[in-house]
Amino acid sequence: MSRAEIDVPIKKVSIDGQVILQIIRHCQSERDSTDLAQGVLLGMLVDNCTEVTYCFPFPEFTEADTDNDIEMYQLDMMKYLRSINMDHMQVGWYRASPFDLNVIKDMLDSQYTYQKQIHESVGLLFDPIKAAQGNLSMKAYRLSSKVMEMYGQGSTEFTVNSILAAGLSYENIFEEIPVEIRNSSLCNVYLAQLKLNHSSAPTSYLTLGTDSHLEKSLRLLSESLDELHQEAGKLSVYHKTLRMHHQKQQSLLKKRGDNAKARDDDDSKQNRPPPAPYRLDNLLVANQTNKFCQELNQYVSQSFSKLFLAEALENNES
Repeated sequence: MSRAEIDVPIKKVSIDGQVILQIIRHCQSERDSTDLAQGVLLGMLVDNCTEVTYCFPFPEFTEADTDNDIEMYQLDMMKYLRSINMDHMQVGWYRASPFDLNVIKDMLDSQYTYQKQIHESVGLLFDPIKAAQGNLSMKAYRLSSKVMEMYGQGSTEFTVNSILAAGLSYENIFEEIPVEIRNSSLCNVYLAQLKLNHSSAPTSYLTLGTDSHLEKSLRLLSESLDELHQEAGKLSVYHKTLRMHHQKQQSLLKKRGDNAKARDDDDSKQNRPPPAPYRLDNLLVANQTNKFCQELNQYVSQSFSKLFLAEALENNES
């Protein structure tokens, strides 16, 4: 039985602390690049948990490089890791995701390809903006079974009727898997020692300068809402065109009377209804808008907590 045939629900993603540091270092080294940092996750499947024990980054490919070159690079890296007795089984991929820009067509295509070939594959998203502010944001996603089934049938399946029949919505496109960071015993002892020896130097835990981050998040939310409005406009135009088509068909049938039955086949070929719009983009934009709202709600809640704490400290000092 191949790995792709093992249908085991993934309930948790366990990541070694070394892998976290490798991903952070890679994303920081590529922060000035136009392309987002991406890489491959290696590990194994243990019961219902995908364990990530190693990773390696993708180099900066040029336009001359083909998909075959990228695939050969991955195979060569896994072969070299196997030769030195390291975990070499592929269990997913990672990428930098500033401001949680995760729900895009490229991510869906990548995750579908990985998850179709290797069932336990996960897409790991790291937010370097939050990490620079002292908040580690590492989220693991998988495509739901409904999306995997519909996406494998082709682009024509993502219509209004097929989406309603499958019970698919923007909330169940991706499944977020809990992430657990695991360290060795020696590493835990070292971290405990660092905590004991931590100096009482002044920290910036109550930094109140949140204007730039909040402004950027609101701008992204505004752009996402504009895209959602455009998608709603496309659907409205489709319904208007479909209604005009039906009215035209009814008027033709009334004019022809009984002779219309003999010419139904010819009319069906010449006067076909307009094709149903492709609604996957609408679901992705709605999912992204929902993520922006959740992140803003969490961020603003933390900012208000800092303001109340700072106000209490100021009153105590006075």
